[in-house]
Formats: sequence, C-alpha cells, structure tokens
Amino acid sequence: MKGQDGSFGYDLMAILGNDICRFIESEERASKVDLEVTYLYIGTMQIIISKRMSGDGIAEGNKVLTGSSRSR
Repeated sequence: MKGQDGSFGYDLMAILGNDICRFIESEERASKVDLEVTYLYIGTMQIIISKRMSGDGIAEGNKVLTGSSRSR
C-alpha cells in the first residue's frame, strides 16, 4: 500500500502507511504493546478505506488521525 496510496488520492493512507512503516522499522522485537499499536494503525486504515476518505479527509481525516472518531 505504501507508495501507491498517494498516487490514488488517499493522502491519509500515505501518512499512516509511512508512520507504520517507520514504527515497524524502529522495533527490533515486537512486544504486546507494539502489536496493539500495529492493530490500531490497521483499524484506522480500514476506516479510511471503508469511508472512501480520499484526499486529506479534511475534518473527518483530522478526527481519524487524532483518534477522536472513536465511539464512546
């Protein structure tokens, strides 16, 4: 996904793809917390895909990136 997302107009995926790539590269061994963080990234990417949030998503994209779109 990384590298293709921006080409197809999914800027939020490009941001998250880069972030998760850097996160995974920084870890020598994955801890339980590292796996939970990875699952959060994947879940966020699934939200972006399911809502077809192309571009930067504007307000909705900011909610996703800051975590404020979670149900309470």
